[in-house]
Amino acid sequence: MKHTSEEVTTGPACGAEADTALGMADLARYESGHHIVALESGKDSLKLFWNDGEVSDFHYIWLRDNCACASCRHPEAMERSFDVLSVPLDIRAREVWLTAGGSLRVRWPGARGHVSHFTPGWLRAHCYSRSQAGVRKPKPFWGRPQLAAEIPNLSYSEVMRTDDGLEKWCRFLLDYGVARVDGVPTEPGQVARVAGRIGCVWSHYFGSIFNVKVVPKTDSSAYSSLCLPPHTDLPSRMQQPGFQFLHCLSNSVSGGDFILLNSFHIAERLRQEAPELYEILSTVPVEFRFTSPTVDYRCQDLILKHDRQGELSAVRFNSFLQSPLRVPYDAMIPFYRAYRRFLSLASDPDNQIRMRFRAGDLMSFDNWRILHARTAFDPSSGLRHLQGCYLDRDEIFSRMHILARGSSSTMYAMQ
Repeated sequence: MKHTSEEVTTGPACGAEADTALGMADLARYESGHHIVALESGKDSLKLFWNDGEVSDFHYIWLRDNCACASCRHPEAMERSFDVLSVPLDIRAREVWLTAGGSLRVRWPGARGHVSHFTPGWLRAHCYSRSQAGVRKPKPFWGRPQLAAEIPNLSYSEVMRTDDGLEKWCRFLLDYGVARVDGVPTEPGQVARVAGRIGCVWSHYFGSIFNVKVVPKTDSSAYSSLCLPPHTDLPSRMQQPGFQFLHCLSNSVSGGDFILLNSFHIAERLRQEAPELYEILSTVPVEFRFTSPTVDYRCQDLILKHDRQGELSAVRFNSFLQSPLRVPYDAMIPFYRAYRRFLSLASDPDNQIRMRFRAGDLMSFDNWRILHARTAFDPSSGLRHLQGCYLDRDEIFSRMHILARGSSSTMYAMQ
């Protein structure tokens, strides 16, 4: 049965005061210019009609499970204490109405007649029956011509001193996968301090901060003066770090140019050119290995990984850390054909952005999406010293969610 807002705003415990008295067990305010104009009770769900013509459907079991009252959520921790097994799967509302303040109230069956409260902004933000048009996705296929070698740029002061600058930095990283921060003080440890504006720094074999400079008898090619081909970092770890930060303390050597390229753009080029080769890299797992006297990390995974919708979600690629291939005999040559073509595209200067680090530059980029490389340099010509660190992917999504609280900022699809 459908009820208009005029018909359903006179239920019990209605009024604007009641709206503000009960929160939604959420730190976000979910401000919304939309309001509910009518309700329609169905067999197993409640239909909401909005002032802009949109329609939302919510199952009763979902509404009961998401009650935000102090009996169903811990009032401080905001974690669910309601036991979903305490009600039947086919639970139906005994009564529904809108308060004078525009919130939805639902009275449930039972002697006590438990009442749940839902604000319109929260319902609109959490609607699962509407399209995902409001979910923002990264720009996946930019290449060198599209970015025109103009890497998104921010200043140290705006990133460190303002939330607007911090949010802009996070959006650059999520949209384009890369951003540069200028003017970072050239003091050791600054890279972790700046990255810490987003979230907790990732600790690993090389420590929470690693030093990229020439080291005698090193256990990593990164700490040499050799050329490094396009790669992602730490592919030998089952949980490959999500974002990488490199801060230049000094760079006076001859050579050592820094190279960035969008692996999603390379993969799309391969898919259009030779879909059978793209399929091989998407279905044949390879092993990556990092070994030293004290550790032996190994991970077997796909080079091109896809999400549940079949879209490319991550690239794991590192030629100098790849273990000897173990694929069926008849699959070996086809695999090398696909692998070599991907590496050839990644090595093409037309697909690369090349730059020279200046003291104070901090480059940040998506380690699941952006390949980076380095040209060889002459260590006797000067000093090249970078410091780096990593963040897990959920740190940047967490920061964006916090920054978006109380605003209408579009949320990003998790990867």
